[in-house]
Amino acid sequence: MRLRTLLIGIESQNPEIENVQSAFEAPSLFDYEIVIVDVDSVFPADWREKIPMDEYRSVDLDAGHWFRKGLQKLQKETELLMQKGGMLICLLRPIRGVKWQWFDSSERRDRTEFKNNYDWIPIENLDGRIVSGFGRVIKLCGEPGPFARYLKMTERYWAAYIEEIDRLKIKHRNIALNDAGAPIAAEVWIGKGSIVFLPFCTHANMSDVLVECATSLLKKSIERPPPAWIEKIRVPNEDTDQKSLDILAKKISELQVEYDTAFAALEEKTRVKKLLYEKDEPLEEAVKKAFEELGFTLTKKGDKDWIASSDVGEAILEVTGSEGSIDIDKLRQLLDYWIDDYKESGVEKKAILVGNHFANDPPEARGEPFTEKVLGTSKVYFMCLMPALELFNVILSLREGKVKAQDIRRKIVETVGIFQLT
Repeated sequence: MRLRTLLIGIESQNPEIENVQSAFEAPSLFDYEIVIVDVDSVFPADWREKIPMDEYRSVDLDAGHWFRKGLQKLQKETELLMQKGGMLICLLRPIRGVKWQWFDSSERRDRTEFKNNYDWIPIENLDGRIVSGFGRVIKLCGEPGPFARYLKMTERYWAAYIEEIDRLKIKHRNIALNDAGAPIAAEVWIGKGSIVFLPFCTHANMSDVLVECATSLLKKSIERPPPAWIEKIRVPNEDTDQKSLDILAKKISELQVEYDTAFAALEEKTRVKKLLYEKDEPLEEAVKKAFEELGFTLTKKGDKDWIASSDVGEAILEVTGSEGSIDIDKLRQLLDYWIDDYKESGVEKKAILVGNHFANDPPEARGEPFTEKVLGTSKVYFMCLMPALELFNVILSLREGKVKAQDIRRKIVETVGIFQLT
């Protein structure tokens, strides 16, 4: 029996597998047994390019109503798919969405409506449990089942995880965890069907492998389990073929370990690139790693981003990203931290503001990193303003042996205004 399968937002070269790029253009989901979807496929292509992760982009009222209607259709079809015992596989991505304003005539006031890439999945409060992140470490749980093959593929990574999945109060099993023990792959049972959440993979054959895994799992739920006595029955060459498969599995496992080690080393070296485009916590983590490479020891203290300690003294470090020049509000926040720390410790620490300005633009197309208000205030309080782009160049120069870490540490602490390597 061939199970009808639909891929949404995922390409496949297999002519027997139907695939479409947009969820809203997909045939009725309940016409299939297996539906595999990239959750971002609910957005039109031009929206996907403009909505940052963990953010909601404003759209006009007509676009908002169109988007809501499309999500409602998908949700209804997914519920019918579950009722018939089908399987929905969702590749996890960070929360992204759109928002729009509409006039509530009953209360005579404007309201803002928010919709995201998970609002069509029939699991209450699911979007509140999706947390963005990134990693390559994938730890299989107990009996991962058929999806173990997909999860062991090279070029797989996780871009989001499910936080405190037990609070969703749904029947589920964890398939794989990240290094912090949070689910990055899980199966949820709804009615007669199931929803499987999985991480991403960029391998050229990922779609074929994923379809095979899903088909195997769904067929097992339909077929009778093999009786114990069937193990005693052998077909010609079964034992020989099984030994060959075991040898291949061992080789694959060894290559996977070798690949993961090499990839982790490359990832560590290239992490510095995040200084050029990240914002919020990912940018904060990239700055932390860069300062540690320069010889600083960073510790978290209350609401402050970091206390940076070294042989040249201590500093309070504030990190921010912006789609334009870094404005005065971030400097005021740093100043508040600096004043509170001075009152508490009696020690006047250096204040450092690291800002990734014009984060969406290539370095050569960016404007001024800080506004005139920021620059003027920094000089009054002897603060160091460090563009993340400049920190990136510092790390590259350090690795090339062009500068010494101690000299850079001293220069950062001595700088008033904008830090410049040369």
